[in-house]
Amino acid sequence: MQTKKQYGPQKLRILCLHGWNNTGTIMMYQMQNFVNTFGDLCEFQFLDGPHVPTNTEPIKFFVDKGIVPPYKSWMRQKYLAFVPKPDGMRQAAITKTIPNYEGSMEAVYYIVEYMNRQDQPFDGFACFS
Repeated sequence: MQTKKQYGPQKLRILCLHGWNNTGTIMMYQMQNFVNTFGDLCEFQFLDGPHVPTNTEPIKFFVDKGIVPPYKSWMRQKYLAFVPKPDGMRQAAITKTIPNYEGSMEAVYYIVEYMNRQDQPFDGFACFS
């Protein structure tokens, strides 16, 4: 299969990754002015994270705008009573609720697989924390 070559200037392709307990739709809303400003130069693609956060409240502002849960994340948050140490030992957490994040490598594979399914590569990323 041959792909058509495009001549002339092409838009930069930007993959947009939202923050925790958000969605691509929320990030698009948050970046609306930026997208409007640079839309002639860039094509923005918004990807939802693979995980659904637990123990979180819906963000009322976005629910009121019609953007309803489930919101997504790039990793799962798990609270631990003990913190693993590099030597394999465990240390009691000072607060008993030290966050630990799981599923980050799953998210990396998820993003890479998404990128590999595209017809053209991405030129950059826009990310919220």
